Amino acid sequence: GSRTPSPVSLESVQRILEDKDLNKRLLLSMAMGSRDRPGAKSPTTTTPATVISHGFFWKDYPMLESILYSHMTEYYELSINKRQSKDQQKFNNNLVELIREKASQNGWYFDPAVFDDKKIRDR
Repeated sequence: GSRTPSPVSLESVQRILEDKDLNKRLLLSMAMGSRDRPGAKSPTTTTPATVISHGFFWKDYPMLESILYSHMTEYYELSINKRQSKDQQKFNNNLVELIREKASQNGWYFDPAVFDDKKIRDR
């Protein structure tokens, strides 16, 4: 059956907001758990388009989506502790390169009229 969530006290919320480590772990847990939540759609079984264009969904390209999930912990770590740093910039650039390489290996490419590296990074 369905579980009723327990109420959250204002003190609990305040503790989460004030405790950077707890806040980080909660955000990461929520992000990682979202892919397994009830009602989450499983990856499509159809062949994705060769040209990745505006409005695409990562779930339609599971091999690319898996790269994002495998780097999620490091992404959140940098976003929380080293926001706008050279380390975060290098990480983001490397992630875009990994995504482009994996897409190419599978015969896909990002529509150059729509996606430059910055737009892929922002996705």
